[in-house]
Amino acid sequence: MDCKSLTLLICVSCLLCVSKQDGGECQEDADCEIEFAACINTTCICPVDFVPNNVYTKCLKVVHSYGENCIDSVQCSTSLKSGGTCLNGTCTCQVGYHYLRGKCWKSLGLGDKCKHSDNCWVSNDFESSVCNKDHVCTCATGYYQREHTSCRRESHKPGEPCGISLDCKFDNAVCTMNRTCEINTNVTLSSFIAPANEKIIPPQTLSLAVGDNCTSSTDCPEHASCTPNGICLCNMGFYTLDQTCHPVSRYIGWSCLRDEQCSLFGPNSICLNKKCACNNESRFVEDQMFCWITKKTGEACTDDKDCGSGNVTCPGGKCACMPGNHPSSGKNSCRTDSVNFGEPCVESLDCVFPNAICNMTSKNCICKEGYIRDGTKCKPGNGGECLKETDCTVARSICVDSTCKCEEGYISNLSFDSCMPLTKKYGGQCESTVQCSELNADCVENKCKCRPGMHYAESWKCYVNVNVGESCTHEGQCPPEHSHCLKGFCVCDRKYHVIYDGNRTFCSGAPALFYSTKVQLSLISCLLYIFIRL
Repeated sequence: MDCKSLTLLICVSCLLCVSKQDGGECQEDADCEIEFAACINTTCICPVDFVPNNVYTKCLKVVHSYGENCIDSVQCSTSLKSGGTCLNGTCTCQVGYHYLRGKCWKSLGLGDKCKHSDNCWVSNDFESSVCNKDHVCTCATGYYQREHTSCRRESHKPGEPCGISLDCKFDNAVCTMNRTCEINTNVTLSSFIAPANEKIIPPQTLSLAVGDNCTSSTDCPEHASCTPNGICLCNMGFYTLDQTCHPVSRYIGWSCLRDEQCSLFGPNSICLNKKCACNNESRFVEDQMFCWITKKTGEACTDDKDCGSGNVTCPGGKCACMPGNHPSSGKNSCRTDSVNFGEPCVESLDCVFPNAICNMTSKNCICKEGYIRDGTKCKPGNGGECLKETDCTVARSICVDSTCKCEEGYISNLSFDSCMPLTKKYGGQCESTVQCSELNADCVENKCKCRPGMHYAESWKCYVNVNVGESCTHEGQCPPEHSHCLKGFCVCDRKYHVIYDGNRTFCSGAPALFYSTKVQLSLISCLLYIFIRL
């Protein structure tokens, strides 16, 4: 393989091969269309320590350090490797990568498969996790695990640094205002807080950055120290931003400007309305000072804390509700069972007795549609399920196609607890409008009558009033006085003609010049045309 056959290749001479344009040969420098390229051995190449940009129009200087100025990401990836990128004119690591020992490493969390410890990136602490013999990222020796996503440095004697009291691993220990572990003698606890007006130092070129190799702490940025492994690391109580160290907030609800200031509480903490808080997928566990991911019921767990707070535990490795409780519809909490009528509820799942639902207005348990209350139970009413007729508790109700229905000639009331006789005659007796349903009428003063704006057609039922000239589908829709439905329109009977009195059209038997059906239809069409034009 030679340079001529490649778009980009690092040659034996340590020069980068580029093309005349994107793959041609050259005889002299002037033949090279890439700016700053030279013609060497009939091939256009960038000088040592330069790389072609992404569109192969210019040779750019390689950037060797994190935080240096850049134009194109190719300048950064040469030294920072595949995770390097040019962001806002500065070489940095891509999202999902972290900077360590002059390189951007792909970030892996606890439990992830790994090949190298430098990939394990937990709690913004390069030394907090390692790739173990099983090639899994785990907390390093001298660190303890919080939840499933965080490793914190242990302190075993007074005077050693801490961020929270949990870091102090000896009896009666507390993390003091000075961020050191001491024996608790009613000392004032740390009230250290990152003020809301904290100034974030902009990215700058440093002699050494957090994550760089060092020989002493004086080599490292402010608030950072050189670890025994020779790496600059932020001190307890500080977080890493742009490879420099900034103070963290020390308690949920305290002030912040960005999510990183809340990192003390784990990867699920956020800065919300300038205060540290847990995100929607987690909750704050006081004794752990941590935003703990809340598992849903049925999901795997190792500790009760995994399963959320109240009425839920971790028996047998899965989150489950305690007796007398049930999972919510989202399975992210457990709520108390409602076992009787009238007990409070949020959703129908809360009403655990058969055929009950939650009334979303009153927020208490009632029988669902088609069921009626019988003591402390919901029994099938009209519309309820049944296997045999004795399951149907309402008089004159029978079991049809596994559903309780009123027998022929009867109809259910709106409470599903009574079968009422259908009224089939206009003006007939009724107690409820449902009895007049076949007539399309209302029950008014105990008689089936048409609603306002409707009329009754003999041998039919109540129809919406339709004027002469308007569309119709059958006879009963047209006004009952001297009209009928013909070819989809209401027209006057023979020897009657259309009259419009300013409010309505109707059929009159007064003398008229035109009364044939054909003339009426023509006249109606003309009137409709005039109305449309107006």
